[in-house]
Amino acid sequence: MKEVEIEHIEDERETPLKKIIIGIVGIFLIGLMLSYTIYSNGNEDILLGLIGSSTIENNIIELNGLTIQIRADKYLEIVDQYIGNEGNEIKVCLMGNRDNGKINIEDLYYPKIISQSYSHIETTGCPKETIISLHSHPNRRCMPSSQDIRSFELLKQQNPNVLVAIMCEPLRFYFYS
Repeated sequence: MKEVEIEHIEDERETPLKKIIIGIVGIFLIGLMLSYTIYSNGNEDILLGLIGSSTIENNIIELNGLTIQIRADKYLEIVDQYIGNEGNEIKVCLMGNRDNGKINIEDLYYPKIISQSYSHIETTGCPKETIISLHSHPNRRCMPSSQDIRSFELLKQQNPNVLVAIMCEPLRFYFYS
């Protein structure tokens, strides 16, 4: 009879420590991938803008104790301008009245455009009685630029009660005052 040599193979079992290390490394890699996805190409502005912006429903925007109601035909006019100027920013001055915690937008004023592009618009400005100065940004880019902040500071000197809105989708607005 021939002897058959049998190799002894040890069963390599995963220890709890090994599982913990693999889990930590896996979570680290997922976090690394997510941070790269979010923070590359300006995506953090999109995320922050979506978090800080408001949506309109039935022509009404609820904003920290303030209700903004835009007349239906005027809202549709703004959306038409936004869609019709895709690829260029738009500027619209929203007119109406403000009473306690409610703003009613009844009319629109379009200032004369001096220059207009994908990420910039220069106009003659809004009238002093403007309630909301609105301009658009490219899709989902809701955050104000440094130029927006400088323009806002000048606008506040003219009208301390004015709100500024950035339209970054047909149903999404970012407000600051």
